[in-house]
Amino acid sequence: MVGLIGMTLASADPGAMRVGAGEKSAMVVSRSVTSARMPVEGDLEVAVWADTGGQASTLSAMGIAIGQTTRHVGRRSVVGWDLGWSAGPTFPLQAPALALSVSPYARRWRSVGAGELGVAVVAPAAVQLLGGLAARLPVQAELTAAGPVGPVQLGVQASGGVVLSPGWSGFALDGQLGVVVLF
Repeated sequence: MVGLIGMTLASADPGAMRVGAGEKSAMVVSRSVTSARMPVEGDLEVAVWADTGGQASTLSAMGIAIGQTTRHVGRRSVVGWDLGWSAGPTFPLQAPALALSVSPYARRWRSVGAGELGVAVVAPAAVQLLGGLAARLPVQAELTAAGPVGPVQLGVQASGGVVLSPGWSGFALDGQLGVVVLF
């Protein structure tokens, strides 16, 4: 059971929070995690995510998060930095537990025509609070590319890195590949 919770917390991260700068709604769909983001008051954003653990018929966890992205533009408006964070509760569904996820990140982006390329460093950490104390502390690199297709922007998001799991199995590798939709 601890292994299930550990794997769930490794994906406890709404990747849609890091697509663009938060001025549009976004969705990221991968094999195991689907997340959606919507801008709300001011520069705050809200996101929901669901984790299937790679099994299409099984929902292993879900979560909500609030976040904020600050866009810092360099000398030219086609290159800049996004700095942001998201945080919220994680609810594993296959075992009784509650966790808190926090994802700080820094993202370098470049406009390419009407699209955008981005490279980010993100640390989507999760700490289990109920059901046994444990943590998942990943550090990963993330690449995003999106371009216009009609009234929306479509693209891909790929990430990978190392996960430290105090209280579980030590170190592990983590990776995701997903489809991005901005609308």
